[in-house]
Amino acid sequence: LLAMLGTAQLRQGDVSEATATLERAVALAPDAAAFRNQLALSLLSSGDEERAVVELESAISVDGSQFQSDYLLAMLSLKKREFAAALGAAERMIDKSPDLPVGFNLKGAALLGQGDEAGARAAFEEANRIAPDFLPSAQNLARLDQVDGELVAARARYQGVIEASEDNLPARLALADLAASEGLTALAREQLEAVVLLDPDAIQAHMGLARLALQDDSLSVARRHAENALRIAPERADVLLLNGQLAMRSGERDSARSHGLRLARTLRDSNLDPSFALAACRLLREVGLTEPARDMLAQVDAEPSDPDVARALLEERLRLELSARSAPGARQSLEQLRAAAPDADALAYYDAEVLLLEDRKAEAMRVYAALAGEGDRLSLIH
Repeated sequence: LLAMLGTAQLRQGDVSEATATLERAVALAPDAAAFRNQLALSLLSSGDEERAVVELESAISVDGSQFQSDYLLAMLSLKKREFAAALGAAERMIDKSPDLPVGFNLKGAALLGQGDEAGARAAFEEANRIAPDFLPSAQNLARLDQVDGELVAARARYQGVIEASEDNLPARLALADLAASEGLTALAREQLEAVVLLDPDAIQAHMGLARLALQDDSLSVARRHAENALRIAPERADVLLLNGQLAMRSGERDSARSHGLRLARTLRDSNLDPSFALAACRLLREVGLTEPARDMLAQVDAEPSDPDVARALLEERLRLELSARSAPGARQSLEQLRAAAPDADALAYYDAEVLLLEDRKAEAMRVYAALAGEGDRLSLIH
């Protein structure tokens, strides 16, 4: 009963209560490996990886026949990039259950971490042979094929899973993503439509179909799928962003603004991916929500690894400071952009905009005049 209660508490997110309850269960039944595994999961949720490892190793010592402890140890070791330990746990799983694909898949991941691509491929292939509908190993093989430039082979990995299990929705979604990235829109659309037929509430499929329709300027189709996604997940950030972008593209500014406000509320106090934050800020700025957009930029989780995204974020920050008519903020953002992208085409125009905001009109007009002479239409307006 204590173990059941602790598991329920863990699922509800009450990690500290779950840990305390599961510790009591383990104390009452120290030889129950399943209880120790649950306690390890609770400890992992609280960030106590060291104690989790102790519990998992104890579970193995009291019941060496079960492989759940080895599975968790392998996953934890992979996360910590301790590939030798992960390989050992995977090998134990294979010894105990050679007819299951999961051990071979984890072995492949560990070997790949050690730089043994041939060994990794062999392990993933074995997992695929045991269970042709096992997506993780097919996905790992597809990624290796992509790295090698073998895109046809990568697609075939997912198609093999679908042939073995036609209702494998994650495999169809993965194939659709790969096809879309290659520009094979017909194949991507075919897979996404199949997913929607199998599961009308498959939000990723509706989102994918909406984006493909936008590429083709099929706004009515895009709207239908975007609205379906909104019905399924009305507070999901990427759904709100898509609906806002679609409303702007359709000329429905009030609707776009409404979606933007909901998006800003949904993302408040969240750590944001740089690329997503950039797209969200652009929408908010376009509908006049300058302050929420400035707040959103402050929530970017980490420095973008992509230099183009980093530069675009600096430029977006400058545009927002100009919209807010903050001369100090605009000057600081301009200098940051200049340092990051000294050859950017728009620097001179932004320089004039900042000068004008600083009430240095004569200097600004000289820059505008020079740009107008080069054919810059925005400068002609000034």
